Amino acid sequence: MDNLIKHIILILLAISTLTACAGIPITSIWKLRNLNPLDTDPAEISIAVVTHQGVQLQDGSTSLSLGFSSEVTEHNFTDEYVASIRRNADPAEVQADVNEDEAVTVFFLNPKAAEAMRTSQNRIRAIRDQQIEGSGSLSVSVHSGCSIGPKPDQLTADIYVKFNSRDGYILLNQNLDLFAMAARADQPGLWVECDQEAH
Repeated sequence: MDNLIKHIILILLAISTLTACAGIPITSIWKLRNLNPLDTDPAEISIAVVTHQGVQLQDGSTSLSLGFSSEVTEHNFTDEYVASIRRNADPAEVQADVNEDEAVTVFFLNPKAAEAMRTSQNRIRAIRDQQIEGSGSLSVSVHSGCSIGPKPDQLTADIYVKFNSRDGYILLNQNLDLFAMAARADQPGLWVECDQEAH
């Protein structure tokens, strides 16, 4: 595994530090070590979000980002691909530890988003071929949603990702504080009661 891929994996793991409660199990870290994001077919990626069953996630509420950072400014970029909702999933399919009051929502990259990610992968490959020093990043974000009934004081989620059809889901983030993520993005108003969403 070359240095670029090692950097991508390290930053992929580093997103678990977004909140104090976030963490990745040892088994997930081992699986991620064998992942090469540049060889992943974006059309095969599935993102499973486990959160309270009173929360509704819609198209565009979850996204995947791929980027590169180096001292050569012209090579710095982060591209975001909005994920489309597939369906509510059976926890057994995701192999997720789901409580009775939780639900699993699965997202995927539609053909347009998948093609955009392929373009970014090729861009990083081209940078690597020029032997440019730097680090890659791969992350998943949940931006917004609505809650049935009063907005809860706290909302956490577990995020699982399946990178190809051969392997199962990998737990990427655990107990991720969704309200804190929205506040960091200066968009705390995105989380609303579902009856307000239509206005």
